[in-house]
Amino acid sequence: MAHNQNQSGLQDLTGLLSWPNGVEWMFAMARYRDKFGDTGYEYEHNFQNLRIFPHQRDELHLTYTSLVIDMVDDCNQSVESTCNPFLSLTNSNEFPNDNVENYLIHEIEQGLNGAKSWRHWRDNMESISNTTSGNIDELFANWY
Repeated sequence: MAHNQNQSGLQDLTGLLSWPNGVEWMFAMARYRDKFGDTGYEYEHNFQNLRIFPHQRDELHLTYTSLVIDMVDDCNQSVESTCNPFLSLTNSNEFPNDNVENYLIHEIEQGLNGAKSWRHWRDNMESISNTTSGNIDELFANWY
């Protein structure tokens, strides 16, 4: 499917699939970093290697995004090589610009409640009090 073909449906699917991607990451991190004390543990590179369109054309990677992780972590994978080993001087525009951080997983879940679309989820997240909530629109726009 081309990126612009049925974009609204793909956006909504992305919302559905980005949430479990983030929850899976949260559980893995809680288990290995917190419970077992493995401070260097990273699950799937913390999903910081996922590229945005047009640099990523694989629909699977455009629907399973790092969106939830990006709302939680304090890493901007388009500028910080310490959290994105795939970043180079020539490819920073391939990764989402992530200026959102410190949301709690239950706040992200709250934002999903009642959301029927990608845009509705975004709008719900903007209404949750967070020092970086003004950057939510930019974060969501990285993907669609």
